Amino acid sequence: INYINSMGLRAGRRTQRRYVKGTSEVTGGFDIEVAPQGLGILLKHAMGAVNTTGAGPYTHVFTPGDLDDKTLSIQVGRPSIDGVVRPFDYLGCSIPTWSLTAAVNDFLKAHFDVYGMEEKTDQTLTVATYPATLTPFSFVDGALTIDATASCVKSFTFNADNALATGRFQICATNPGYPKLAKEQGIRTYGGNFAADFLDLT
Repeated sequence: INYINSMGLRAGRRTQRRYVKGTSEVTGGFDIEVAPQGLGILLKHAMGAVNTTGAGPYTHVFTPGDLDDKTLSIQVGRPSIDGVVRPFDYLGCSIPTWSLTAAVNDFLKAHFDVYGMEEKTDQTLTVATYPATLTPFSFVDGALTIDATASCVKSFTFNADNALATGRFQICATNPGYPKLAKEQGIRTYGGNFAADFLDLT
């Protein structure tokens, strides 16, 4: 929450006194070990579109799609010193940037940056549930293909920027302190790097 401090002068006063609440927004992020179970909702909000085919197993193909008005509500349970887990809910969240990293002898990991409209602490704590067969990907599950050829690498990083316009504050009668939902404003960029042995000039 940003505060606006009044700089008005008043006789006999030597300190600033008045202030009002200004803009309020949610920023942050989180890291996960990537598993095939439960990842779909995050990738859908990170990329925009998904095409599902097959059955047992299903094949999900995620591609860049419309992200406007595609938002998440995220809840974090934080225990206070009296042992009560307090719910913190973040509403109107989108994913401006995200990344994948992998290395030898490690799990595949993802980072998702989050931008949201507001935080609430008056919601009900949701009971967390987890897939019974949750199995994170490790480096032995990975393969990097370059120009249709499998390539052996030691590590890689993949970065994505969804070019979302954040901080869309306006002077308006309805919730003037909260930003409007993040909107697409440009061309998305994807990139990264990998480390490998120097085999030959080819």
